[in-house]
Amino acid sequence: MGDKPQQPIREATVHHSLFGAFAIRKGPWKLILSPDSGGWGTPKPGAAMGLPPVQLYNLENDVGERINVQDKYPEIIKQLTELLEKYKSEGRSVRR
Repeated sequence: MGDKPQQPIREATVHHSLFGAFAIRKGPWKLILSPDSGGWGTPKPGAAMGLPPVQLYNLENDVGERINVQDKYPEIIKQLTELLEKYKSEGRSVRR
C-alpha cells in the first residue's frame, strides 16, 4: 500500500444528545449547541438558566469540559456551526 498516510474518513465528529442537542468536535475543539448537558448530566435540560446558549471547549487544555471559552472564540463557533449545518443539509459527514 505504500508509505502515503491515509486521510481521515471524517474531518469532524457529530454528537446528538438524548434531548436533541447537537455537538461537533473538530481537532481540539468541541462545540455544544446547548447551555445544558443535553441529557442525564448537570445542568439538566431546562435548568440552565442564565448560562450562554452554546458551550465551546478546547479539549487539548480542558478534557473535563470545565471552562467554557465561547466568549473568546466566536470565529471557532461560526466555523463549527457552519460545518455542522453543512453535514445536516448533506445528510452525511463522511468524505467522498
